[in-house]
This record gives sequence, C-alpha cells and structure tokens, in this order.
Amino acid sequence: MVHVDSSTARMGSGAGAFVIDPEGNEWPYKLLFGFQTSNNIAEYETLISRLQLGNLTIHTDSQLVAKLIHGEYKVKKPTLKRYHTTTIQLLVRFDKAKVRQLPMNNNMHAYTLSKLAYSITIEQRGKSYSNIRKRRATMFPKCSLQPKKKHG
Repeated sequence: MVHVDSSTARMGSGAGAFVIDPEGNEWPYKLLFGFQTSNNIAEYETLISRLQLGNLTIHTDSQLVAKLIHGEYKVKKPTLKRYHTTTIQLLVRFDKAKVRQLPMNNNMHAYTLSKLAYSITIEQRGKSYSNIRKRRATMFPKCSLQPKKKHG
C-alpha cells in the first residue's frame, strides 16, 4: 500500500510517497520535480512514479485525480490527457493496481513528505529516500507502458 501526495510552490514542486509493505515496514520517499508543474500534473507524476513499481493500492487525497481515473469526471485539459492515458495504461498493465481517494487528514505522512521534498533547509531524520525527476512521466518510453500479454 502506498499513500501519495504532491505539493507545488514558487520555490519548487515535489511529492511524498509513504509505502507500507506486506510485513508492515514503512518506507518514506520524497520526489523532487526538476521542472515546473501544476498541482494536478504533480499528482499524476506521483501516481505514475509509484504505479511503475507494480501491483499496488495507491491512496491519494486528490479527489479530482481519483475521479478522473475512475471515469467519474472527464479529462478536459489537453495537458492532463497524456498523464491520464499513461496512468490508465499502468493500471491495465498491473491488473491488481488500484487508486483510491481518501481524506487529506488520513494522508498526513505523504503530505508532509511532499512538502519536505523541495525544502532545502530541512535536516534529515531517520530513513528517507529521495529522487530527483528531471523529465516528465509522459516523456518516458512508451514501450515500458504496454499492457502485459496474457499467456495461454
């Protein structure tokens, strides 16, 4: 299970992912985006980065993105369409992957990590894994996003 959140501000944008593995171990991740982005695109970037890991249940507090993914809302902005398509391709590829929306107050670990991702003056505490993503997710090779072929 993964809790994700993203954050954008004038000083930068980033994301937090709080992974809880099947044994109950907790793995905090920070992701700094090396490009300008909006809140909604940052949410999609975060989802895509975690969905690429495989069959996961991802919890987000972004009601808009969750409803877009579940087909309750229609994607209208051209800039979001590529992100939406990439996300859906990953969900199809990993048949047990899910995206669920939850209230922000149930997503505080990921929220805090997203704020820390672009903070330069923070002091590292405990284990926290950081990445810098310089390219947008929709710029990654398309071949890595093709659905798995069923055998048999």
